[in-house]
Amino acid sequence: MRTSTDWRGQAVRFLQRRTDAMRDVIEHFVDLGWDPDDPPEENLDRFELYRAEFAGAFT
Repeated sequence: MRTSTDWRGQAVRFLQRRTDAMRDVIEHFVDLGWDPDDPPEENLDRFELYRAEFAGAFT
């Protein structure tokens, strides 16, 4: 059985391996937008949208 901290850590590590985003951005997204019931690739797609919107807010 996986605990909530297990999937959170796995999600952070997954995004660290697949993106060049800063850790605090990754952790913020995982806390607010990661759905552990969805495949990691779907969460990655959502993360890329989140990051693009986040970057757009500061340009």
